[in-house]
Amino acid sequence: MPRPVRRAARLTALFLGWVAQSLGASPTTASTHIVGEAIADSGKRFSFSAGQCGQRLFVEWRGAQGQLAAREEVALTAEGWSRYRLERPTIHQKIIGSVVGRELTLDIERDGVFERKQVTLKAPLVAGPLLIRRLQAALPTLRAGETLELDYLIADQAAVLRLRIQRERDTGGPLVGSMTEGAGMLRLRIYAASPWMRPFVPETWLTFDAEDELIAMRGRLLPLEGPASRPQPVAGVLNLHQLASSSLTAMQSSCNRPALS
Repeated sequence: MPRPVRRAARLTALFLGWVAQSLGASPTTASTHIVGEAIADSGKRFSFSAGQCGQRLFVEWRGAQGQLAAREEVALTAEGWSRYRLERPTIHQKIIGSVVGRELTLDIERDGVFERKQVTLKAPLVAGPLLIRRLQAALPTLRAGETLELDYLIADQAAVLRLRIQRERDTGGPLVGSMTEGAGMLRLRIYAASPWMRPFVPETWLTFDAEDELIAMRGRLLPLEGPASRPQPVAGVLNLHQLASSSLTAMQSSCNRPALS
């Protein structure tokens, strides 16, 4: 099997960091805007939160006992993003990424083993929580039936995958969570743009409501299951809702973390 195909076959979380949607707070405000509950196909449950801390977007997943399962962040710039971080404590993994011009550098640590990889970018790259912002900006054309393609960072494989996003018109496809079709709802299908890669890249479905808020997702989740020596990808359903302002104080700990380094 060719190396790019093996990479795609080991794909472990295309979409777990997408849910920091509009994130409309002031850049200096520490807050969490979205929370959710995910159920993996295996039955395992996770809690989810997403928001903006200063100039950082984050998504965070925790297990049933409150332990951190995965966290993803990007540092914003006027042009897009400059720094990226992915943590999966359950497999002792940490990835730090940076972009300078068209060069992406990834410092990857897992179980005490370090490696550095560099990738030359051919197009603007979307990473982690920035994807939903990108999709929301394109929702008018996506609702009209047009197709969007973009390059997305697969950090743990040090790879860039070209994705295609389009409106899902076939209501007989997999439903997202407990959601049913409603007025103004939009379901997007996301898959590999290259036909020969599609058998190896799991598809994902996102559901937006009439106000263009992301309310559900079905596909790969960011956490992994199994031992650190042989982690397994997790597929499931994530249902989301806005966090009431009265509950924001309890979520501030998500922002009490050092800046990306």
